[in-house]
Amino acid sequence: MFKSTDYPQTLADETTPLLIHRNDISNSNSHSKNDDVIQPVSEINDRRGSSKTRDIVTYVAIVFLFCLLALVVVALSIAMAYNTNGVVTSSLEREWPYLLVDGHNDLAWSYRKWANNSVYTVDLKSVIWNTTEAHTDIPRLRKGQLGAQFWACYVVCKSSYKDSVLLSLEQLDVIKKFVTRYSDTFEWVTTSKGIMDAFKAGKIGSLVGLEGGHSIDSSFGALRMFYDLGIRYMTVTHSCNTPWADNWQVDAADFNVTVMGKPVGGLTEFGKKLNGGLVMVNFYDRYITCFPSNETIATLSQVADHIEHIKNLIGVYHVGIGADYDGVPTHPVGLEDVSTYPMLFAELVRRGWNEVDLQKLAGRNLIRVFRQAEKVKAEMAHLPPQESHLPFDTAYPSETCHTRQ
Repeated sequence: MFKSTDYPQTLADETTPLLIHRNDISNSNSHSKNDDVIQPVSEINDRRGSSKTRDIVTYVAIVFLFCLLALVVVALSIAMAYNTNGVVTSSLEREWPYLLVDGHNDLAWSYRKWANNSVYTVDLKSVIWNTTEAHTDIPRLRKGQLGAQFWACYVVCKSSYKDSVLLSLEQLDVIKKFVTRYSDTFEWVTTSKGIMDAFKAGKIGSLVGLEGGHSIDSSFGALRMFYDLGIRYMTVTHSCNTPWADNWQVDAADFNVTVMGKPVGGLTEFGKKLNGGLVMVNFYDRYITCFPSNETIATLSQVADHIEHIKNLIGVYHVGIGADYDGVPTHPVGLEDVSTYPMLFAELVRRGWNEVDLQKLAGRNLIRVFRQAEKVKAEMAHLPPQESHLPFDTAYPSETCHTRQ
């Protein structure tokens, strides 16, 4: 379903207006029966003048038609380049083939839990983990037709204010090791172009995201160094606050407000102003069956419900996949591991999704957002680095282990 060979390399067939090509217009060399008849000079001049007039009119008409056609093509190109939300899309839709990108997989954490971070003592080309909590290996990745993956660099919240940076570096090392060991399957990439190049080569483009701001220990310097090492996104928080951001649990009614602070009730004003981004749907069954549904068993159909809810609420240009395989113990029925992505897309086809929207969900939206981020980076490259300091106050003064003053 997601192989580049299964789909045309562009979508211009659906969106590009037909261009009408004209044949060359040439004067006829045929002779009439009266060519040899001697005619008065005045008649000859009249006919020559009439012929020149016709030629001029024909030329002007042709030029006018081509100018009109050019204007129509430009207008259609501009119209196709923007959706109703002002998101540029048409050039991307023509350029990229069908690609599935997942924004969140915790395979590196499985290596820590089940193999003490030892990549070379297990074989990822077989079903390696003797546990139902492991959802990822190369055979299942190939069956799931994955094109690119952001591998999560995750460390536990209790490492906050202690050794979170060290542990995050160790997890990044694990990711680089298994990408290197299985270079016939994975390719280390750090750009949107790198994702597409790996996909065209038949490999799974491998990127990394920091799962939680506690991994940088409130240091812009640590964040910059992680970027230089290949990190390309950081979630602001995991399930623990940082001194500068509250985690998702503060909105829960039973959250311990006396320890973690006062609930803020959703997005801040800054968060509400962000646009053009991407919501990548997590498959964790407890998230899928959360309030108000409160179902006891999560299903593939419910995941599709969540995806369609986001699509209907903010548009198909802002939804993607971030399944969280290997990062949670259980997933919905029908989406148990990385081999099952095609089943989700089959369900969306059954619900009437067209091919272009499926491609947006699968990977085009992510590529678009990634390219926009790269554009901003290039525009700001001349600026000096941020040398101010993030807040470092902590709600756990007894649990810190720093020499920082």
